[in-house]
Amino acid sequence: FSVTVFSLLMATGAFYVRGALGGQWTLAEGFLVVASLSGLLLPWAWLTDALQQGAGRTGTTMFIMLVEQALRLGLLFLFVQRFQFLGIYLAALSALVLKCLLAWTINHRTIVRLHVPVWTTFVAPALAAACNFAGWSAVTWLATTLGLTGPSWAVALFFVAGVGSIWICFF
Repeated sequence: FSVTVFSLLMATGAFYVRGALGGQWTLAEGFLVVASLSGLLLPWAWLTDALQQGAGRTGTTMFIMLVEQALRLGLLFLFVQRFQFLGIYLAALSALVLKCLLAWTINHRTIVRLHVPVWTTFVAPALAAACNFAGWSAVTWLATTLGLTGPSWAVALFFVAGVGSIWICFF
């Protein structure tokens, strides 16, 4: 699901920002990728939390969350001064990556030995997302070429692409 949404946002996000939100939001286009990257990691983070809680390891969950939040705050202090608004995303993304690595390592060693099948976990979803991205990128290019860029077109395409993305990636 997360790669489906990511590929949808990468293909149609800029078209939507330009068409539906207006000129004052054009700077948001530059943040689409970094803002959407955390969505790829959230299922991995939530799964570690659920596994820890299901195994009765709430103390482990608390420890990992404290590490994640402390790192996020520290990185916010460092990154916002240097990168401004982008620093917020970089700090959050860095902390989430660390949380996933730490939590998956702890879970693998202390709760259950985890086996992640490469094809079904990474390759097949990435191929589906690539097809989704290519298809909706072509549609947004065609809409832009034909001058169908107003708010109504942008919103309609975003909703149609959302439903279409589920069909393309899941079926």
